[in-house]
Parts: sequence; C-alpha cells; structure tokens
Amino acid sequence: MEQKWLFRNLVGVFYLDQKRIKVGEEFEALPSRIPASFMDTLEKIRPVGLSPEDPPEEVPMVRRTKPAPAPVEVVVEEVLQESPQVEEVAVPVDEPQGLRYIVSPRDGAKGWYNVVDSTTGKAVNYRALRESEAHSVAKELNDGNTN
Repeated sequence: MEQKWLFRNLVGVFYLDQKRIKVGEEFEALPSRIPASFMDTLEKIRPVGLSPEDPPEEVPMVRRTKPAPAPVEVVVEEVLQESPQVEEVAVPVDEPQGLRYIVSPRDGAKGWYNVVDSTTGKAVNYRALRESEAHSVAKELNDGNTN
C-alpha cells in the first residue's frame, strides 16, 4: 500500500481531489494522485505520521514521464529555389482624375464613411461620418486643394 506524504506547493495553484491547493500550502496526498504536470512544482517534505524531528527515509521522488522518443536520423538536403517573380499590376481606382480626397465605406460599419487621402491611403477624419457629410467634407477639401 502506498504511503501518504506531506507536500508543499511552491508555485501556482491547482486542484487536488476537489480542493484548491494554494502557493506555500502544505497538504497530504498520495504521490500517485498528484498530476504529473505539478510534480515539479512541489516539495516532498516527509511521510505522514513522522514528526519533523524524525529523519525521513531516503525515498526518491518518482516522476511519471512519457518514455523518451526513439532517436531519429535527420537528413538535411539543400534545395535551391528561384524566388518567385512579382508582377506589378495596375489596379483601377473608382475615383475621378484630379481628386485627392475620396469617400470610402468604413470597415464593418454599415452606413458610415471615411474621407481618405488618395496619396497616402489614410483617413483624414477622426470620427466616422454619414455618407452625405463625408461627401461634403471631401468636396470642401478637394476645392481648397491646388494639387
């Protein structure tokens, strides 16, 4: 029959038999009942029933681990590949020629629009605008624009 041991939790919090074990807390448990993932975070103090003055038996702490994987031979081959050619494609833009500021729908917001600077692609308005308001702002910016 397996003997209970007194353990101290050094790091983290975990549940053992529906009880919460906090950091620094000492608890009694069978070593086989402790999850393998927490065995490294525990200090094994002494078997239950021995006083702190009694020298504990030298019992090695058993870690339940997976068996080591079989060695695998790795073969590295050098493969030379040509980098793919990147083609530049002209994308048609639905904006009249000469306009710097255009109205574009705001991402994910139906009925809301941004006024976008066509040279940088960034929105010039701080908050979302309704369509009529966005068109009037874009018109004012384009009329005052000499580019």
